[in-house]
Amino acid sequence: MGDGLRDGGTGIYSGVDDGLRLVWMTPPMLFAGIAVVLSRLVYQLGVTVSRERDLGSYELLEKLGAGGIGEVWRARHPDADAGGGV
Repeated sequence: MGDGLRDGGTGIYSGVDDGLRLVWMTPPMLFAGIAVVLSRLVYQLGVTVSRERDLGSYELLEKLGAGGIGEVWRARHPDADAGGGV
């Protein structure tokens, strides 16, 4: 029982030399590998940003201002109902 590629079948690669088939298949496999690596990188960056927006037990909501000494952020504590500044 053949696979339709080597026994004279009607597949898109029928009659194509194995070396040429490898050349044709390399770019799609390469791009798929690059896409997997980039998607994992973007996911990890999202996790890092999410983690960095937490300061101790406070979640930083928005930047209110900045000065010579530092920045002021509106923050929320998970256990408290009221917001505050950090």
